[in-house]
Amino acid sequence: MTTLNMQRPHTSISIANKIKSADLIHSIFQSAYRVEADLIGVQSFPPLERKVSEIRASENTFYAAMQDDTCLGIMEIEKSKETTVIVSLAVRPFHSRQGVGRLLVQFILEQNSSVVVTTAEKNLPAINLYEKLGFTKTNEFSTSEGIRMVELEARLPTS
Repeated sequence: MTTLNMQRPHTSISIANKIKSADLIHSIFQSAYRVEADLIGVQSFPPLERKVSEIRASENTFYAAMQDDTCLGIMEIEKSKETTVIVSLAVRPFHSRQGVGRLLVQFILEQNSSVVVTTAEKNLPAINLYEKLGFTKTNEFSTSEGIRMVELEARLPTS
């Protein structure tokens, strides 16, 4: 992993090598998304069905929040010319509510003029975090599994 930016003492954001780190990324996704599935009250949750091979094959960029040699959380982003999409944001449950997710999102906000994220409508901790960081709701919809989702976007003002 290559350190890109020091955000606070003892924690850094690094690009995660998805080939070498796919098992670790998958493990963090599994533990974090199990908590989210329980929070929103569903048994079938698409992020939990993702395989290690799909992470390795992904064209997206993965960022890790590192403290010493420990990965506290992972963020997966997809970039286009117009916007950056946060595809996944997962924090190890033991480290949740300690600013790790905020650190990862702020890192991406500092580098992009438009960022979009989608989360479950019942995932109030995530929605609250995004709104505190300047995101506003832009869309609501249901997945094929019947999960109500909210899309949020943060845009930097253009000069």
